Amino acid sequence: MESLRPVDWRRSSVGIAEAQTDQGGVMATWIWIVIAAAAVVALAALAVGWQRGREKRLAQRREKAQALRQEAQQRHRTAKERENMAQELKERATAERKEGDKVAAQAAKVDPDR
Repeated sequence: MESLRPVDWRRSSVGIAEAQTDQGGVMATWIWIVIAAAAVVALAALAVGWQRGREKRLAQRREKAQALRQEAQQRHRTAKERENMAQELKERATAERKEGDKVAAQAAKVDPDR
């Protein structure tokens, strides 16, 4: 692994600070500023993208929750209707049974063999 080498800062002939590395390459200060600005813009874009993705996921979860609530309400309505139908059928069956008992009692009174 190559170790970091010291940088020698000097002023150029036009008054711009330059960094000279041990290998002899020279980088002007404005290049460093452009690199830093690009990094800030890239980080800002990532942050905005992350936030939008988060909002999209939340919206999807809200839609799913709403759909589940509607399904639950529909199932409750269906169950209530079936309970009402069952109660009505039970009442009809009870009435039929009472009527059958009355007819059986009357038949017992009328039947000469009993």
